[in-house]
Amino acid sequence: FFRNEIGGQIEREHSDKQFHNISHTESVDVHASDIFSIIRKHEPGAVTPEMEMIRTASAWGHDFVIDSNKNEDTNRLERKIGWEEKEGNEWKSFKMTQEALKTFWIAEHNRCKNSEEECASSYLGNLDKLLQTIATEIEEPIKATIPHFELASMPEDTLRKYGVSDADFDNYKQFYGKELIALKVTQFNISEDSSLTTLAIAFGDLSQVGRFSFKQFLENGNKEFRELNFKIDEQGENIETLPDTEVSELYSRYMDWSKTQVGFALWQWVRFEELIENNIELNNLASAEEIKSELRESYSHFKENADKSAERHEKLQVDYSADRMKNRDKLREFYIEEVLLAA
Repeated sequence: FFRNEIGGQIEREHSDKQFHNISHTESVDVHASDIFSIIRKHEPGAVTPEMEMIRTASAWGHDFVIDSNKNEDTNRLERKIGWEEKEGNEWKSFKMTQEALKTFWIAEHNRCKNSEEECASSYLGNLDKLLQTIATEIEEPIKATIPHFELASMPEDTLRKYGVSDADFDNYKQFYGKELIALKVTQFNISEDSSLTTLAIAFGDLSQVGRFSFKQFLENGNKEFRELNFKIDEQGENIETLPDTEVSELYSRYMDWSKTQVGFALWQWVRFEELIENNIELNNLASAEEIKSELRESYSHFKENADKSAERHEKLQVDYSADRMKNRDKLREFYIEEVLLAA
């Protein structure tokens, strides 16, 4: 139902999105489901069918609405994120998912009216209670996907505990200075008290950086870059006639983005560890240590993606220096092979 009802609408309305399209929604659903599978493997009774339904509804509905404004001065999208004033995308997504549940409720009642032999006498009553529960319980996990962005100094002592070496830090400090100030993306509405369902959705949405190989991490990052910088593809297709100022913009914006991906991956690693170590419901399970161990195995690419992003950025600086970008043919190669990844 969710694939057809919500997924169908996302396919129709978000087909112009480079990143926040049906593929991202499906990916969140798959990864959140995988987390539940790991928990269920070690604690068979910890994940109930009701939790599975709440997870599914939350995953499919979390990006139901992706409204944004095009800032023509900066050539960047400004997404309408948030919950306050009931205007943010996440709030609207929550309400739209509730409406989808209502659509399902109506459809099932009509089906049972027309085919009474297919519906047990208790079915509709149980369905009503279940849908009411789901409609309420999806609020926390969808709200937890609201992102917050800031520049923050990475915790060096914490990263050392994870195995980051002196040589690694020397390299990272070339990017971010001795204070290691880098892009930190968090989800403020998830806490130690959050449910396992909320944890699964939050990880499925933002912590995928730890699950993906570098190739997938890079592809997803570039799609997000192109979605946010809405004029990039137009500029890339018209390189020969671009004013010099826009040539510089195309190049510098992507290089700045490339640099942020190192710290982004490292900060997500810190955040992932904090969440699994502090979540009360997870740590109260008898098999908590086994579950956390397997989650770490599943989300084991944070450092790899940070290090390979650093290597790639350094190579880009050599292969595509600012001086070389004055050559339009070289700039076109940069756009096609590095921004579009179409080599």
